[in-house]
Amino acid sequence: AAGQGSTGSTGKQVGIKATRIGTTEDTSPKNPIGLRGAYGAYTNDDKHVALPCPSAARRWVKIYLENGCIAIAPVGDLGPHFKNDCYWEEGRRPRAEGDPQTNGAGIDLSQNLWEQLGLTGGMIKVDWEFTDAPADGLVHIQCPGKTEVTHRNNDWKF
Repeated sequence: AAGQGSTGSTGKQVGIKATRIGTTEDTSPKNPIGLRGAYGAYTNDDKHVALPCPSAARRWVKIYLENGCIAIAPVGDLGPHFKNDCYWEEGRRPRAEGDPQTNGAGIDLSQNLWEQLGLTGGMIKVDWEFTDAPADGLVHIQCPGKTEVTHRNNDWKF
């Protein structure tokens, strides 16, 4: 369950505020699957996360929700809020948490991932950690009492 604190680069990041990136408003007839992220992922169609440090590009994370859902997804965008806040490498909380000009989020979930996890509203707290990419290269989502969901993202490189 999402709690408090951060355990550094090799451990689980705990109680990190998460928001969603991309909404159905980010679409248009020319761009029906949303905006393209810094590393090539689409905000609405792909299932991925954004972390605020380039060293996380195309790595994979395991996300733990308070409702028991677990997702394994790639880092497909840079953000939220900052582009060089490697808080997990420094064993500290996200910079956005102490910045009143932000919403405090230290990780973003893509719109598609957010919806697949059954989330509503604008912000939740999650625990997350880096993990190896699944052997099948697919995003994996498992929630208690439900069948595991897998998803192949669009053609962008991890």
